Amino acid sequence: MKRALLVTTALGLVACAVPSDPSIACTTQLVPGVSVTITDSVTGTVGGIANAWATAREGTYSDSAVAVMLPTQLIVNLAGERAGTYVVSVGATGYKTQSTSGVTVVRPSVCHVKTVLINARLVRAP
Repeated sequence: MKRALLVTTALGLVACAVPSDPSIACTTQLVPGVSVTITDSVTGTVGGIANAWATAREGTYSDSAVAVMLPTQLIVNLAGERAGTYVVSVGATGYKTQSTSGVTVVRPSVCHVKTVLINARLVRAP
């Protein structure tokens, strides 16, 4: 059974690119294009998930990272300050790899992209 990733758009995130107009001041924060939160599909928690990772691909561009463990979350941030349309894949040891295509990151301002948030609820492998 293939499970789709839940994709939502974060509103109001800010970060940085270099504007061509010197009168525009951008922050120096690097904003991810895609931010993936990983949980177990049955428990809804991160307990027992090991070696979680995510990859964002667009054409020949690819960005991969392992999940960072926060107190109650596994997070992977990808495609920093890069607009585009991605295929995002997520997996972990003992879980099925999940992918979703058409994840579109936009740059609504001259400075930063708008982060797309993905909640990946991984299904255990048989």
